[in-house]
Amino acid sequence: MLATGATDGTARIWESSTGREITTLHPKESKADVPGLAVAWHPDSTALAFISRTELALFDIARGQLIKSFMSFTSELIGYPEGTLVTPETSHRGTW
Repeated sequence: MLATGATDGTARIWESSTGREITTLHPKESKADVPGLAVAWHPDSTALAFISRTELALFDIARGQLIKSFMSFTSELIGYPEGTLVTPETSHRGTW
């Protein structure tokens, strides 16, 4: 699977072998003028982090549901193998 941030403020999950869109995920603050800037998979691929200029959203992939949403003003997201996320602009680090 492949994940992308879209210009309409959503995150999209794609089947990498066929290019078929599997689902569209909607953050709380999903707006056409707030594009998705970055995505990061959880190490076990069960969850996805999505970041825009205004929000960090965590999704359960199996259910296609928003787990938690945080208001954020960063444009970068780094995921580490142990399940830690870092937003470099604020140096905020949290395990998910």
